[in-house]
Amino acid sequence: MHRIISIHPFDPRGCKVGGIETHVRHTIKFFPEDIDLVVVGVDESNLLDLGVPIILLNEFGREYTFIPILNTEIININTAAKNILKSLTFNFFISLFKYRKEIKKHYFSMKSSVEIQRYEFSWFCFFNRFTNLLITHGDADPNKKLDSLLAKVWFLHKLNESFAVKHANKIISVSSEQTKRLITDFPKKSKDIHYMTVSVDDSLFKPTPFIIEDGILRIAFAGRLDEFKRPEMMFKIMKVLQAKLHNKVEFHYIGVSDPTIFSEYRDVKDIVICHGFKRSSEIAKMWQNFHMGIVTSIFEGWPVYVMEAICAGRPVVSLNLEQMQDTFKNTMCGEMLLINNDFDLTINEMSDSFIRHWNLIQNESLDPLIVNSMINPFKVSKQLDVLFHLHTSLE
Repeated sequence: MHRIISIHPFDPRGCKVGGIETHVRHTIKFFPEDIDLVVVGVDESNLLDLGVPIILLNEFGREYTFIPILNTEIININTAAKNILKSLTFNFFISLFKYRKEIKKHYFSMKSSVEIQRYEFSWFCFFNRFTNLLITHGDADPNKKLDSLLAKVWFLHKLNESFAVKHANKIISVSSEQTKRLITDFPKKSKDIHYMTVSVDDSLFKPTPFIIEDGILRIAFAGRLDEFKRPEMMFKIMKVLQAKLHNKVEFHYIGVSDPTIFSEYRDVKDIVICHGFKRSSEIAKMWQNFHMGIVTSIFEGWPVYVMEAICAGRPVVSLNLEQMQDTFKNTMCGEMLLINNDFDLTINEMSDSFIRHWNLIQNESLDPLIVNSMINPFKVSKQLDVLFHLHTSLE
């Protein structure tokens, strides 16, 4: 038996959204019989005793241990902090050391490895002599829009990255572009650096026929409306589509961010439907009624919501992101533009692409089964066992 201790500031029972959270939820759902799983996280209910383990059940009725070490009374878990004292990562980092005795007890009572998703937590692993597998979720660019503390403390981010990569036993990057950079920047660790995207749950997301009877194009986006994802550009595209399609378009937002803070939202609020937080099983059902996904991000890892859309048989229109190019190169699952900017010309190009694919859908020239097949390499059924094997093979 091997124990994996997954350390990430979220509550497996809660509503924090994002690619990392989806990955940890997949780990909880699919961990195999020879793995004992411990999740160290936060308590969204603010009712649990911190540092006291509780037993939870996954969707298949299998037990895993949850150790809450931080409550969320003063920390907003779904927005980026503007100062370090309100940073979820910082407060969680402090809590790791506060409750280290309980975590160490679980680690040393069985052959174990720790999985971390943030560079900062590598210091905790180092000081406690924990074998760790680092999963890093893509490169940010300090010269572009960042609405986290990264933009203000970029030097600290790079320091933490260097320390984390050098001291990790294995490193997984979900971005092919970042994988190449890490191998170049840390050649002595090249044999320990692996490329593996986050996974999509193909037991939930399945291709279904398009519903087109009412003639309304339904475009969807799931996740946080972070600044680097250019939500204002999404709304501008919807405004153009609203004019070109004579109001027969809807934009469905799944997530807990507030779209009203963007002035561009006001122009299209009549065609925007906000669904709030939804679990993966609910989102999978919702994709049956949608037609396309959208990506306007400045940078990304490999967005889980894009995988989910494609796995559901729905094409995606995206700005250029290198790590997704292979999936989009034959245009069978949508279109990736050759550029990545938010100019008016680009907004028009994206709206035209949506209309072209909408015409294909209405003419029954786009097969959801073929769209789904483009994401085959990234399905949970294909690659999550590889992650568990990496853990059990760690010395």
